[in-house]
Amino acid sequence: MQGLNLAEQKDEVLVAMYKGEELLGRKGFSYNEVYTLMWLGGIKELPKALDQVLRDMIGEQLIVRSDKGFEVKFVGRARVEKDLQKVKEAPGG
Repeated sequence: MQGLNLAEQKDEVLVAMYKGEELLGRKGFSYNEVYTLMWLGGIKELPKALDQVLRDMIGEQLIVRSDKGFEVKFVGRARVEKDLQKVKEAPGG
């Protein structure tokens, strides 16, 4: 998560889930696993209301709740791969 400007909690959660899928080779994480992914990713201030953050993300179509848990949707994946990467590259021009 280093190098990305994650101004919003939803972006921190989204990147943690995205990286978790990438590193662990699976989709879908429980509520507690999302917290663990964030903690292992170095997020210093974990959300106090993660349940609300997840609900908001579902409403924005960034993630979905399935039998496997919370999964990153295409829109969320595109945000991490495109929008947040642009923030990383922006300072140099």
